[in-house]
Amino acid sequence: MYTTILVPVDGSDHSRLALDLASKLISGESPTIHLLNVPELPPLEGHVALWTQGGAGGQIRQAVEADARRILEEAEASVEKSGIQFQHHLFWTPPAMAIVTAAEDLKVEAIVLGSRGRGNLKGLIIGSVSNKVLHSATCRVVLVH
Repeated sequence: MYTTILVPVDGSDHSRLALDLASKLISGESPTIHLLNVPELPPLEGHVALWTQGGAGGQIRQAVEADARRILEEAEASVEKSGIQFQHHLFWTPPAMAIVTAAEDLKVEAIVLGSRGRGNLKGLIIGSVSNKVLHSATCRVVLVH
């Protein structure tokens, strides 16, 4: 159905379901799933990172990035369909912006994402990532619940 799909993964059940569906929707010659993780620094640590050079701020960022890379690797390992190529991407921008920008930059045919992720309470106040992606993306968006 699609030869290039972007799947944002955050380790949540919804992102696992989205990846499972994407692996069923992908086909064609050299099918590629782009796995995207958007690491977020916790609010307090984010402020610490702004005011420190290396030290605690650098260690926090390294730990968050290591967790993001682990999530990407686990996501790839969970898909057993042969012939699928994977590319991993990390974006350090707000999640909805990262997803839409990655989709445009990578020229994917579709974004397959979970309706909910591991986001915090902020998502309830300023609107969900999936809602923002649905209204901003220029390619097809498949929302998994």
